[in-house]
Amino acid sequence: MRYLIPILLLLAAAWYFTTGFRVGVVTFTPTTMINANGKATYHLRSFEERKQVGLIGTCTVKRGLATVRLLRPDGTQADGKECPPGGPWSITVQDKGISGNYRAVIEYRNFNGKIELNELPPGK
Repeated sequence: MRYLIPILLLLAAAWYFTTGFRVGVVTFTPTTMINANGKATYHLRSFEERKQVGLIGTCTVKRGLATVRLLRPDGTQADGKECPPGGPWSITVQDKGISGNYRAVIEYRNFNGKIELNELPPGK
């Protein structure tokens, strides 16, 4: 039992320095992150041609960088935005194109801050 706390502290430190801490789900709630690194992928679906698809939200960055990219069904980038330190910043990534499965990829590099994204309402 006396070894449990030091082991848990070592695991928490390893977790912090590899992927960071993320509390929340970016597309459902405002998510606070501490030293977040890596990528998160979210899938969006467009059922009709030339209908708007994408994400809208805000980010506040204390340190690091977050990059939001919207990829078309063929894998090409439709739109992208960066969240530099400061804020709060407004983020909108969108496309009016082909129907299919779009991907929103959020890349974190030593990101400390809060980010909130929501899917755009069905467009015109």
